[in-house]
Amino acid sequence: MTLVSLALSRREDRRPGLLGLLPGVMVRFGMALQLFGILITPLGLYYASDPTRSVPVGFASFTMVFLGLFVAGFGGNMIAPRRV
Repeated sequence: MTLVSLALSRREDRRPGLLGLLPGVMVRFGMALQLFGILITPLGLYYASDPTRSVPVGFASFTMVFLGLFVAGFGGNMIAPRRV
């Protein structure tokens, strides 16, 4: 699904080259980071009684969601039209 939307966004883009492709990739990558961070959270909860497993998983989950938020936000700001 992501590859189809990426191909369609390249066709409709106004900016040529990497500048036209980068914002869409950033938004998709940021959303993928957030989704993966949310999906591994139950793994950390399953090992809640063992801190040597649950703490690294929890930290990785938090870091992925946090970084994904910023990556997707920067990509979205690049896509947004300029103010006049």
